Amino acid sequence: MAGQCVERTLGQIDACLAERPRGVIVDLWDAEPTRFVVALLGLVRRRAERWKTPLVLAAPEGCRDLLEEVQVASLYAVHPSLDSALDALAAPPPPRPRGR
Repeated sequence: MAGQCVERTLGQIDACLAERPRGVIVDLWDAEPTRFVVALLGLVRRRAERWKTPLVLAAPEGCRDLLEEVQVASLYAVHPSLDSALDALAAPPPPRPRGR
């Protein structure tokens, strides 16, 4: 059952990314912070990278703590609320450094 759920979720992510969104927010406020969730985030992150689509997380402290515990926190932009994650995606990207 879990495998089917993961496949369905990844299929939904792929469909979303195919529409070329400005970014993807994973809202973890209702998720139990587990290593399984972290593994699923890794799969979602790889898909977003393939599409060159920013991925941000809206997560409570417990999820952020788990990301640090398993040493992947630096891979994600983690925001304390859905509103702040939305604001982060709405902000214009920082200017790129000019070449010399």
